[in-house]
Amino acid sequence: MGKRELKEQNKNLEIHVVDLIDKFNPSGTNKYTSFLTKILQNKLEEEKKRVKKGRLRTIQNVVRVFERPKGHDDLEDVLISYLMEVYGRENIDALHSFHKHSQENRITGKDINSYKSWEEMQKDVALATLKQNQKLLEKEVQKVFENDEWLIVRPLTVESSLTYGAGTKWCTASRHNKEYFYRYSKNGVLCYAINKNDGDKYGLFYDMQNSELSIWDAPDRRIDSVESSIPFEIMSNTYKFMKNEKPNYTYFSDLEKEKCDKYYSEVKMEELIPTVDYEEGQNQFDLEPLTEEYGYAEEVSDEICDEIDEQVRPNLEW
Repeated sequence: MGKRELKEQNKNLEIHVVDLIDKFNPSGTNKYTSFLTKILQNKLEEEKKRVKKGRLRTIQNVVRVFERPKGHDDLEDVLISYLMEVYGRENIDALHSFHKHSQENRITGKDINSYKSWEEMQKDVALATLKQNQKLLEKEVQKVFENDEWLIVRPLTVESSLTYGAGTKWCTASRHNKEYFYRYSKNGVLCYAINKNDGDKYGLFYDMQNSELSIWDAPDRRIDSVESSIPFEIMSNTYKFMKNEKPNYTYFSDLEKEKCDKYYSEVKMEELIPTVDYEEGQNQFDLEPLTEEYGYAEEVSDEICDEIDEQVRPNLEW
């Protein structure tokens, strides 16, 4: 359907902003409309600067499938920002991925208008992305099980977790925060179960500290095993496997272990460095008020100091 036909069928979306502004005019004439229009224009200038800053941060921090479209003027830029919030940035990314996969025949026989929701489309996009990258990532996962319908893998790198967990809301498949993937990989056995036909996905995690299995659906809701579509026999065998296995971290490559350990050390250093608010005129190197405030003013024995030194010294490189 062309744009002209869409406009004809959606007359209610043809809105002039000045008409909206005039609805705030208390006089019943155009007496205040000019003033209100001027205020809006000033606000648009401020919004334009904020949008540009936000766009720069996005480009620097995250690799996106597409760049945010540009409007012909300030007002269009603001409306585009609003539409981005309505649609969701990740959904628009998925739409562009759908188009690319369709062009390259990884998604066939599917019309975009046949989908009832973003989630339905994202399942097909995730399966197509998996087909595209499976060969490249086969050494970055451990295959637990596979038949004509189901694939169960253990992701052993951040990149494989992103690919096999694509289209879900799992924290372990978040591009913005690697901490969760590394934390789960160190604390237990993390597996992804994928239906190769309809794109259903489930995250399985066996927590070794609590000897507990948890199952998560694609929207990241914890569910019971009977609520999943994984056949009972496959689920049962997978649980037995996970229960007797070592944490995913054990099977990381040396490079991935190095990345994980470096990431954890950086995160812990940030947590360990306290933020201290100094009173005006206070010497920042005067530790006496701080030790009293935090309860460390008591004299520390030489024996305790030696014990601390023994634990700290091996971790210091001079």
